[in-house]
Amino acid sequence: MASTGLHTNTTAPLVSSSWTESAWRELVPTHFPLFLGLVAGCVSTYAFVPQVLKIWRERDCVAISLKMYLLRLLGFALWLAYGAALGSVPLVVFNLLNLVLGGAILVFKLQTLGLCPDPKGWFRAGLRTPA
Repeated sequence: MASTGLHTNTTAPLVSSSWTESAWRELVPTHFPLFLGLVAGCVSTYAFVPQVLKIWRERDCVAISLKMYLLRLLGFALWLAYGAALGSVPLVVFNLLNLVLGGAILVFKLQTLGLCPDPKGWFRAGLRTPA
């Protein structure tokens, strides 16, 4: 009978404990930083959501610092470029999302100051709710 080179012992376990331990040791160092980056990105990005929703509902962002958001968006753009240079998916994805959310707050602030079109007039001084 010719040998196919395949292991045909049906009594051996499909996954041995040494293989599982070996695979675990290889998996953790390579995937843990990615997992950590994804969790950190989710938490950091979600931190913007309550502020965006509050501003949108109340139509009030007078207390928001324009300089802070300009600098923050510049920082996100730089982190995005850094992540792209490294090829880091978490850095790219979450800084892109942060740019969108932070950009929304910046647009709301600019509309409040009259420096950005506000077609419905929702962010003009004194008007807190949609018409």
